[in-house]
Amino acid sequence: MIFTILSIICFLLANLLLVNIAIEHHFIKLANSDLLYVPVFVEELFQNPKILSTWVLPPAPSFFPDIILFSFSRVFTKHLGINLFLYSLTFNSLLLFSLLKLKEIFQNRKNHQSDISYSALFFSFWILLISTHPNELSLFFFPSYHGSVILLLIFSIFSIFHKQKFALLGILFYLFYISDKHSLVIFLFPIILIIFLDKKNFNLKSKIYLLSTLLLIVMLGNQTLKFLKNNSIFYIPEISLQQAFRNNLSFVQLKNNIFLTFPLALDFFLTLFQSYLFFFIFFFSALLYSIIFFKNFSEKQRLILLVLLFSLFASISSQIVLGFWVGSRYLWGIYFFPLIILVLNFNASSLKLLFCLFLIFLCYTFFHFDLTFQHILYKTYPKEISCLDRIAKEKNLLNGISDYWNAKYIRYFQKERYAINQVFSDSKDYDWVSNRNWRNSLRIDFVLIEGIDPKAIENKFGQPFEKLFCEKKEIWIYHKPNP
Repeated sequence: MIFTILSIICFLLANLLLVNIAIEHHFIKLANSDLLYVPVFVEELFQNPKILSTWVLPPAPSFFPDIILFSFSRVFTKHLGINLFLYSLTFNSLLLFSLLKLKEIFQNRKNHQSDISYSALFFSFWILLISTHPNELSLFFFPSYHGSVILLLIFSIFSIFHKQKFALLGILFYLFYISDKHSLVIFLFPIILIIFLDKKNFNLKSKIYLLSTLLLIVMLGNQTLKFLKNNSIFYIPEISLQQAFRNNLSFVQLKNNIFLTFPLALDFFLTLFQSYLFFFIFFFSALLYSIIFFKNFSEKQRLILLVLLFSLFASISSQIVLGFWVGSRYLWGIYFFPLIILVLNFNASSLKLLFCLFLIFLCYTFFHFDLTFQHILYKTYPKEISCLDRIAKEKNLLNGISDYWNAKYIRYFQKERYAINQVFSDSKDYDWVSNRNWRNSLRIDFVLIEGIDPKAIENKFGQPFEKLFCEKKEIWIYHKPNP
């Protein structure tokens, strides 16, 4: 009982530190516009739902569960730290629950209390390990970074082996598909594999029924997205996966894609190996364990491992074959494969040792990031935004422009009322994960010059009346207030 309570406390604390470090790295030190897509979108949803029709959403709009989960926390507070903590805690709790249900299938028995404690404690240790690499790895636990797709994969394996909840699985796949079409690679292809390989649980009739249902869901999802686009509810651009199938890639095209993207993928993994050695040790250890002892597993266990391995392989190879390499945000296996393997295969015999390791790593995390409990969940009002707010108020600035990485960052944290539109480096409008309603071409009062070509701004707007600095960010003032 005491280890269960301790594992819950460790789980809460690990999530708290994960969010704290992510906020410090991605908002205090950097301006991560991608991570702010869901918070900004939800904020506008609460303030004025009518202008949502002018939004240009990303190819993976993250309706479910990302936006829905974040909206629930936004009901209670606008505090970014608390919202991200509640999101991360809910996401990781659902993931832990799914892993525990899958563990019951894998080990063919009900979980003991010690199994739950072990899994929660090891998950907490894993979150802490990820927290020490906030640049790439920690983002997977936050909205719009495609981490939630792994929930669908784990739940689907559980549902198929239980021969139940197929209706719920179909609904979830539909919601995930219209939210992130990468679920085709992570979920659909591996599930088709398990249906074909499992001759014991699926006869020909049930296989045809399940495959037909999944294909109908894909068609329904495509029609839903087309309806949203045609009726100007949202604009969602196509992703390379859709374009590739639509263009019927030839052998020559496939060969060119492989030659183009394979070096990028190789360079990416070499960089990860150099920067995140711990993860590669865990990853290759879990991979080797799964391959070496594959024959020792039962038929059901081998099928589960095959689905996980195939999903991992598909998430990497699809990017190479289709000619678009977007890096770590689609590679769930780097983050979760070792965690899944260890939770499924090992039990609570080393619970005390694991708890000691967690405490050691907890202390290391605090010292490494120079954290105190006063830093937990920053009251995020960045200094440069506070400075910009003061200038906007003093000089009556109403409309400004910045590059992509600063626009949503300013928009979310600002307290004064002024519009900020995102542009390319050549000052042309950048219609990507933004709201066209933010534009005002009639009057530009200021330009945050970081990331924009100064000559392009001078050619378009002329010389500014004044140049100011907020921290390291240079601001060109074009509005001259009345004396």
